[in-house]
Amino acid sequence: MKIGLGFGLLILIACLLGGVAVVNMVNVGRSSSTLADEYVPEVIIANEVERFSLSAMMEIRSYGLSADKGYLESGQQNLAKVREAFARAKALVEKYPDLSGLKQGVASAEQAVGEYESLIKETQSLNESMAELLEEMNQVAAVYMKNCSDFLASQNETMTAEIASGASADKLAERQAKIGWANGIIDLCNDNAHQGFESPGPGRCEDHRGSDGQFPQDGGALRPAAGGHPPGSRPEADRGGPRGGRHLQGGNAAAG
Repeated sequence: MKIGLGFGLLILIACLLGGVAVVNMVNVGRSSSTLADEYVPEVIIANEVERFSLSAMMEIRSYGLSADKGYLESGQQNLAKVREAFARAKALVEKYPDLSGLKQGVASAEQAVGEYESLIKETQSLNESMAELLEEMNQVAAVYMKNCSDFLASQNETMTAEIASGASADKLAERQAKIGWANGIIDLCNDNAHQGFESPGPGRCEDHRGSDGQFPQDGGALRPAAGGHPPGSRPEADRGGPRGGRHLQGGNAAAG
């Protein structure tokens, strides 16, 4: 009797231990399924969002500094991949509602990406406007330099004629002053053009603003001064040799 009772207790204990083991294995299997089906895809999606976001930010930053549309296109492609990752995250949340943290993260990240895309459009618009302004600057500068070149050429021709005709020293000095004045004005334009093409980009605007003051607001300040150079211009000796209008050839301008 006692032996039978003992065997019965052993069998009962074995059944209990087996049941506990089965329950534990079921729980482990469920946890493994949760890990494989929910948490691992969640981490993969989060990593993709981070990776493509960082790549997009680098490309867009390069576009902002260089205005190269290749960087813009690459950045937009990376942002499109971020949007695709958001779509997969939403599908995962819909399938597994317990992923509340992922749901909240996707909502806040989508809002941030939307704001970032608005800033990209604003940057693109500003870069396009700057390109138009630079083109307009080139056209205006071309007209300006042609007028200066024509005037300088006419002064050189007139001075040559005056020397040949034996004009007075005062007349020749006045003509020489006009030639020096014209070269000084051309130098101002050259300096402004050089600084204007160097200045575009963050933190570089001051380089160009510093040259604005070289052009007097009052046209009278540009009239020939003693020695033939207007205020703010540099003599040829300071420029290190011929420059500006001396490299240009002009055409029709009345000698004055």
